[in-house]
Amino acid sequence: MIISKCRNLLTHDFCLKIYRGLTVRIFHLKAIKYVLLLLQISGYLLILVQTCMFFYKFDFDYFTQYGTFYTFLLYVLLVFKCLPYVLQDLVEFTEKEIDSWNVKDDVSPKVTEKITRDVHYGLSYLSFGVILSFMTGIMLAATTDIDDDFLYDKELITYLPKWKVTTVMVSLIRYFFCFVPYPTTISPCYQLIYGFIRVKLAIYIIIDRMERVNRGYENLQQSKLDEVYHKTVSERLKWIIDLHVKTCVLLHHIEGKAKGLMFPFKICATLALVSFVACYFSLESKPIKEYILLSILFTNTLFTLFLLTSYGQYIEDLSQDIFDTSARVKWYHWNHSNKKNYLIYLTNAQKPFKLNYTENISVNYRLAVDDKLSGINAQIDPFIRHSARPRQTSHLELHSDRIQKARDEDFEQLVFLKTPSAGL
Repeated sequence: MIISKCRNLLTHDFCLKIYRGLTVRIFHLKAIKYVLLLLQISGYLLILVQTCMFFYKFDFDYFTQYGTFYTFLLYVLLVFKCLPYVLQDLVEFTEKEIDSWNVKDDVSPKVTEKITRDVHYGLSYLSFGVILSFMTGIMLAATTDIDDDFLYDKELITYLPKWKVTTVMVSLIRYFFCFVPYPTTISPCYQLIYGFIRVKLAIYIIIDRMERVNRGYENLQQSKLDEVYHKTVSERLKWIIDLHVKTCVLLHHIEGKAKGLMFPFKICATLALVSFVACYFSLESKPIKEYILLSILFTNTLFTLFLLTSYGQYIEDLSQDIFDTSARVKWYHWNHSNKKNYLIYLTNAQKPFKLNYTENISVNYRLAVDDKLSGINAQIDPFIRHSARPRQTSHLELHSDRIQKARDEDFEQLVFLKTPSAGL
C-alpha cells in the first residue's frame, strides 16, 4: 500500500497523466503524426514561395512585412525536426529512469501536499499556454474584409490564378495553420518543463528521506542506540545516496541534451525578436487583427520563457535544499561507517545543479545575474586594488617631512626651556 502510494505520486497522478497526455502521448498518435507531416510540407512550400517572391520583388518593405512569417516558419520547421529528438532523448528517457527507481518508502503528508500542488500548478500553466496557442491559431485562420494579411495571403493570392479551387486551397492552408501554434508552443519548452516536474518530485522525496533519516530513534539516549539503529541508518543512507546519484546523472543528461538544442533555437529567437519589432513598428493603418496576433505571440513567448527560467531556478534551489537539509542532520550518534558515507554524500551535494544553455548565461536567472556581477567585479577589482594601494612617497616629500619633524622637535625644546618648573 505504501509502495503504490508513493509510485502514484511519481507516475500515476491524475493531473500528471493529463500533462503527459498533452505534451507527450498526443504526439505518438498516428493522426497527429500525419498532421505534423502535412504541416511540415506546407511550411517548406510556403517559405519557398515567399522566398522566391522576395527575390522577385527585392523590396525592403516586403521583407519587413514578411520577416515575421520567415522566422515563424523557421521556428515551426525547427520544432518539427527536433520533436522526435526531444521526445526520445529527453522526455521518455527521463520517464523510464524515474519509473525504474525503487521508491519503496512512504512520504510525509507535507511532501504529498507539495507534490500535488506543484503538479496542479504545472497543469494550470500548461492550460494557459494551450489557450494562448489556440488563440494564435484562430487569429492566423481568421480572414479580414480586405484579406491582405501580412503573413502569407497577400502576395500568394495575387500571383495565383483566380479560380475557385485556388480560393479553396488557400482557405485550407489558412485553417490548417490553426494547428501550428500548439506543437510549437508545447515542444520543446513544455516538454522540458514536464521533465523538470518529474525530477522535482524525486528531489522532494530525497529531502524528505534525509529529514527523517533518524525516524523512530529521535528520543533515545546514545547508550540505547544499538547495532540495529546503525544498520537502519546505513540502509536509509544508502537508499538516499543511490537516489541522489541517479538524480544528478539524470539532470546532467538533460543538460547535455538540452545544450544541443539551444544553438539553433537561439538563432531563431534572435531573428524572431528583430523581425517582430520591425514588423510591429512598420504596421500603419493595418487591421486590428495584426496587432492582436502579434501581441498574443509576444505574450505566449514571454510566458513560456518565464516558466522555463522559473523551473530551472527552482531545480537549483531544490538542489541547494538537499545540501542544507543534509547539513542539519544529527549525525554525531552514528558509527564510523555511516559518518564516512554521510561525509561523501555531503561533499557531492554541496554544489547545486545549474542548467547552463550558454557558456555565460543560464536558465537559472540568479546564476545569470551572478555571472554578470562577477564579470563586472572582475573588471572593477583591479581599479579598486590600485586605488586602495598605499601611495609611494617620493624622495622630495620624504625630505620635507624630515625637515618639518626637526622643526617641531626644536620648537618643543624651546617651549620646555621657557616654561618654569613646578618646584620653582
